[in-house]
Amino acid sequence: MQGHIRVDSLLQLDMDKAEFEVLPCVGRKPGMEVKVEMRYRFKATLKGCQDFIHKDTATFLAAVGATTATLRAPLTRGTKSIPVTYTSPEWDEEGWFTAHATFTPTVKGTHNVTVSWRGREKSVSVSTVAYDFKFDPESCGQGINLLKNNTEAKAGRGADAATQVCGDRVFRSGVHQWTLDLTHVDNSAVYGYGVCTADYDIGTWNKDLYWIATTDTYQHPHFSNVSPKFNTKDRVVFTLDMDARTLSLMVNRSNKGVIFRSLPDAVKPFFWIYGQTVTLSSN
Repeated sequence: MQGHIRVDSLLQLDMDKAEFEVLPCVGRKPGMEVKVEMRYRFKATLKGCQDFIHKDTATFLAAVGATTATLRAPLTRGTKSIPVTYTSPEWDEEGWFTAHATFTPTVKGTHNVTVSWRGREKSVSVSTVAYDFKFDPESCGQGINLLKNNTEAKAGRGADAATQVCGDRVFRSGVHQWTLDLTHVDNSAVYGYGVCTADYDIGTWNKDLYWIATTDTYQHPHFSNVSPKFNTKDRVVFTLDMDARTLSLMVNRSNKGVIFRSLPDAVKPFFWIYGQTVTLSSN
């Protein structure tokens, strides 16, 4: 039994009903910092009332203070502790609090992190990767000019299929993240970013085979307009979880959450950049 934490004479947290998660980790290159995120949600009991989600900063800090994280890394004997960081937390609409632990892998391989909290343990693994995201010149419309070693794409106003380009990686498993820095956006044009099937041919303009956050919802079976307009100097971050088959979106540090679920078993980054100049990078 986890027991209760008393907040005051009437209110107490029911720790038996507390929820605890460790989120999937994004692959990083050796030497880049990895963040392991933990989420907590608490049910409170108030005399004479139904249980409810409790959102209180001081209570959060007191309740999660017993969290420990241990790391087992390639070429490392045994385990080592890594500090769990608690700042003044913000909770989302569903009542989740977040804390995190960070480490910087120096070698390639799979790193396992085990997080313990009040007798519960959750584990997550993260693999260091050795590649940068780039645009694929073999899957690039004729209206796009690729620059800077295929990390920058510049498109004029041409036929729709001529302003499509894919990323150079196909993903079937794991968690992956890439960033678009928008150097120039023409909001009188239409455009979209997301993923497409591994075998998508940009010349076919088959809207059943890609999933995009877009300004153009006309006849697109898989679209999200959660952030329907982007602007020059925006930073757009996509997180692809192929184990959960989801794609999430963040714009200028504003988390838009999961925008697509039930993706196919193999996808690659997809960009329709009509009238834009964008730079693609790894996080």
